[in-house]
Amino acid sequence: MSGSSGNRSDVKLRKFPFPFQAMLAIANDVDEEQIAQFRELHRFFNTRAMTRMGEGLGLDIGDSFWMYGPHDYDLMTYWKGYDWGIKNHAEEILRYISCGWIDSLHSYGDYNDQMAFTREHALQAINELEKQGVHLKVWLNHGNSNNIQNFPGAFLTHHSASHLKGDLPGTPGYHTDVTIPWGIQFVQDGTLNDQLGHDSLLRPVSLWDGQQIWGFRRLEARRESPWRKGLRMVLERWGIKLTYWNWHPERLGEQLSRENLDSLVENQHYGVVGQHLGIRRQDLDHSAVEGLLRLKEKHQAGEILVARLSRLLEYNRVHQHLDYRVFTHEHKTVIDIRAVNDPVCGYFVPALEQVRGITFTGALDPEQTKLCLAGVELNEEDLIRSAGEKVIGVRWFEPDYHDYTQ
Repeated sequence: MSGSSGNRSDVKLRKFPFPFQAMLAIANDVDEEQIAQFRELHRFFNTRAMTRMGEGLGLDIGDSFWMYGPHDYDLMTYWKGYDWGIKNHAEEILRYISCGWIDSLHSYGDYNDQMAFTREHALQAINELEKQGVHLKVWLNHGNSNNIQNFPGAFLTHHSASHLKGDLPGTPGYHTDVTIPWGIQFVQDGTLNDQLGHDSLLRPVSLWDGQQIWGFRRLEARRESPWRKGLRMVLERWGIKLTYWNWHPERLGEQLSRENLDSLVENQHYGVVGQHLGIRRQDLDHSAVEGLLRLKEKHQAGEILVARLSRLLEYNRVHQHLDYRVFTHEHKTVIDIRAVNDPVCGYFVPALEQVRGITFTGALDPEQTKLCLAGVELNEEDLIRSAGEKVIGVRWFEPDYHDYTQ
């Protein structure tokens, strides 16, 4: 497409999809979660059906799963036990991956009670998921000393993850040489974080085998009060470390407090809430439901866009490294999204799904503006225009309220 060279400085990239001022995802670790509980939670989160916790929220909230787990618990696992001979909830898990209710892998399995993981577990899992056409981008990266499959390179303080071997070549738990090429691009970075909002959630992570990946932060710890901070300092002199975790379902309302949500909007931040919604094996309590209703209110008001974790991280990455050109051609403004100049994954031309939500504003007439992807004008049904706000952008994903448990 011909036209004047260089970007016009009077057209700017808006931080969040119009009309939102912030984005939030819930990153749930599937620990102890059973299939019946998963169904009811996501009927409440994602649909508008009546559930035991009230009318469904109709929000885009994803989840995680395991390939392996203990024989004697009916957990959200693909296979039953620690081998790959008997499928457990494979068919249902594949359905939830397809619809987006599952978009993360909480490592390859629940090894909390025994050290059973080997490299062969990773190879068998990847082979099976490849056969099913499944590629996931997000790895939730923590566990006790038996969970050697996680990535120590993603931790800022490596001594706190000395039991992890997932990215250490030559160890029994090494597998990132096959897991990263399979599709993982984002990993929970292992920092103890007590803040919900961030200007960006992402930082480059160098794994111990030399590969690079994006690390992301999530709210999973309680902010220390002054007396707790003083107590921590005293105890740490004696070698005792205190951690105030906040990732339990009874604390969800605290994580989604009005103060936290208002701050997210005011500062135009991204936020990810880390949780273990299945560990109590019961419906969410009143305070958790109230917190989710506050979040729904912010979403419906056009303030906080609630998105599944993989979508939020992809948007953050693409927005932060977008390569685009703005010029005038035949008396019209042309905005051409050329590529994503990703310093971790490399320079690439994004697919339409990867630029959903990208929005431009400034001195432009939306009705006299063309929006292109790699030189090709986008279809009108994929665009959003607002003359009053002077914005044009790629339409965000359409809401999906279907009950996929049926």
